[in-house]
Amino acid sequence: MMRPLPGSTHLPRGNKADRTITRPIGDRLPISWYFRFVVQEGPRMTVLACGGDRMACLAAVLLALAGAARADSPADLIEDLTARGVRIESADSVRLPPPQMPDGLAPSEQRQALRAAAGKYPLDRFLRNAIVSPFTLDIESVDDPAGKRRGQRVDFCFVAYGTLAAIIEQDLFGDLAGAAEAGQKESAHTSARSLATEELTAQGLTPRKSAAREEYFLKVDIPILNRVQLRGVLFAVREKRPESVVAGISLDDRFRRPGALENSWSPIVRDAQGRSSIGPPTPYAGLGGYMKVTQLPEPADALFVECHLAFDEPQAWFDGKNLLRSKLPLVVQDNVRTFRRKLAEQTSGAGKK
Repeated sequence: MMRPLPGSTHLPRGNKADRTITRPIGDRLPISWYFRFVVQEGPRMTVLACGGDRMACLAAVLLALAGAARADSPADLIEDLTARGVRIESADSVRLPPPQMPDGLAPSEQRQALRAAAGKYPLDRFLRNAIVSPFTLDIESVDDPAGKRRGQRVDFCFVAYGTLAAIIEQDLFGDLAGAAEAGQKESAHTSARSLATEELTAQGLTPRKSAAREEYFLKVDIPILNRVQLRGVLFAVREKRPESVVAGISLDDRFRRPGALENSWSPIVRDAQGRSSIGPPTPYAGLGGYMKVTQLPEPADALFVECHLAFDEPQAWFDGKNLLRSKLPLVVQDNVRTFRRKLAEQTSGAGKK
C-alpha cells in the first residue's frame, strides 16, 4: 500500500479521498530536464529513468490508455499530476503529493516542513552541509484491488548548498539523475533527443516558451535494467519561480498510435551467444513526475530538493519481481551525492569569477 512521504499531505491509497477514479489522463509531465536514474547492471550503466534539458529518460510506464486523450498540453503540469494523477493499469490513478516545500512559506513554516521532511534523521544532520548528509526516500508499490503490484511511486528529498542560478546554468537537474556519468557509458540501445521541427509540425504541436516557462517534447529510447526497452515521447516543462525552479515530465499519450514515435515497451532478448536484440513492441503509458528545488533563507545558501514520480510497471517486465525497489536506493544515494558535489563546485567557481 502507498504511504505518504514524511511531511507530505498525501493520503494513503486506502483512503478514498486519495483516489482519482477518472478516465486515463492524456497529459504529459513537466521537465525540461529529466529525472534520470542509472543502475549498474553487469559491466555497464543503464538508464532507469530520467528527464532534463539534456532530454533524456524516465523510469517505467505501461498501459494503452482506454480513454479520450486531451488535445492540448496541461497549463500547469504539476497541478495536473497532483490533482488528476498518473493512471496505473488495473489500479486507481495515483496522485503525486503536492510540494513538501511550497513557495511563499514563512521561515518558521519552512523549518516545520524541513523537520517533517527529515523523517527519522535529526534536523541538524539533515541540514548539514556535506556530500554524505542523509536524504529521505520512499519507494512504494501501487497495487490493484487484488493486491498485485501494478506500478511504483518514488519520493525522495534532501538539502544541498548552492544557488538556483548554478542549477539552471549548468543543468544540474540532469546531473542529479546521473546524466553525465551515464552519458559516457550508455548502451547502444539508449538515445534521447528533442523532436525535430518537422515532427512537431506533423503532430500539430507548438512548444510554448517564455522567460519563466519552457516546454519541450523529448523522444526517448532507453533500456531498463537491461531487460526492457522503453520508447516514447515525453512532454517536459521547466518553470523558473522567484523562490524555486520546478521541472516535470509526462509520457504524452498523443503518441500511443503505431509509428516511429509510438509510446511502447519491448523485451530485450538474448540469443545463445548472449547477443541482445529488441523484441516486438507493446503499447505503453502511465508515467509522470516532477522535481522542485527551493532556495531557503536559512541556513545560508541551502536548497531543498524534492522529487516525486509514479509509473506503471507491467508484470511482464520482470516476471513480477520487484527489482526496481532493490536497485533504486543506492542509485539515488550516488546521484544525490554527485549533485551536491557538482553544485558546490559550480557555486564556488562562480564566486571566484
